[in-house]
Amino acid sequence: MLSVNLPDGGTDLVSTHGKLTRKEYLDTKKNNQTQWFVERIRNFHNRDKQPLTFLDVGGGRGDLAVHIAVSFPNAYLIVVDCNESSIAAGREYAVKCNVEDRIEFVYQNFSEYYAEYSVKEGANRVDVVVALHACGDL
Repeated sequence: MLSVNLPDGGTDLVSTHGKLTRKEYLDTKKNNQTQWFVERIRNFHNRDKQPLTFLDVGGGRGDLAVHIAVSFPNAYLIVVDCNESSIAAGREYAVKCNVEDRIEFVYQNFSEYYAEYSVKEGANRVDVVVALHACGDL
């Protein structure tokens, strides 16, 4: 079971996604969504197969990336988001869940990241792109 990804003192904070607290939002919506993604990935990839590299576009606080890392011990993930505080929170969450060695958090606009990645010689191959809530100023 994953630990709950809450900011310090954030149990009663109202989520930016509506009238639910952050904890209620995670319990009733976000965790179900990340579980759905993990189940879909399992449908096409066996846990023991060759490692996969995932790119999580707009992955911010790392909810999906951490869930994937915990579920697939051979996975490596790159999270790109343009919200600096979310990236910092994601790094903390990865440490809390002991997967920080397999998740790279990149604070950058995705368009800029893609432009740099696409011309980088010897760039790591990305096998799967996920984007649970990618929107806004990516």
